[in-house]
Amino acid sequence: MEELTNKSCSTASVKKRLSPVKIAVIAVIAVIIIATAVWRLIPRDFDDISFMDGVDIKQVTCAISYGDEPFRDVGTYPAGSDEFNSLLDLLSSCRYETEIGNMFPRGKVTIYNPVEHDGANVTLTFDTGSTDDFECFIHFDFQNSVTVSVSGSNDAVTLRNIGSKVYEPSDHELIDKVEDYVLSLR
Repeated sequence: MEELTNKSCSTASVKKRLSPVKIAVIAVIAVIIIATAVWRLIPRDFDDISFMDGVDIKQVTCAISYGDEPFRDVGTYPAGSDEFNSLLDLLSSCRYETEIGNMFPRGKVTIYNPVEHDGANVTLTFDTGSTDDFECFIHFDFQNSVTVSVSGSNDAVTLRNIGSKVYEPSDHELIDKVEDYVLSLR
């Protein structure tokens, strides 16, 4: 009989410790963790990360740098040209997973950090031909990540300096492919 009373007391103490407020807090934390994991793992299309859908992009400017040297322009290619279309096809050939750091506000982000490697740093800037309008700056680095910075506006939303977001392409060879293609343009 005493053993049964002890079990009842310990069950009551557990129920007392897990009040409805504590259970609700635990449930909210679990939902946040699950939602974050789902948000992180949902791959996005290039149009989703660049915000270029519905924007009248006029040109892309390609630049390249090796090691710690400054970037050199490779060229500017108008929309509809073979070079422009090939770059878009290449960028659209895979999907992109967002980095978890994109959830948090960032201060000033340094996109280019010279590191020793065998490849080149590549930047692509898609714009409408006017600096007061939409611009999408894409930087490829060799930790298999793509940094996208967007400013300006499109028909759906004003995107005044939304900041830099970092993505990981599903095609781990994308960075090498972009580098090879941009080098072929020189």
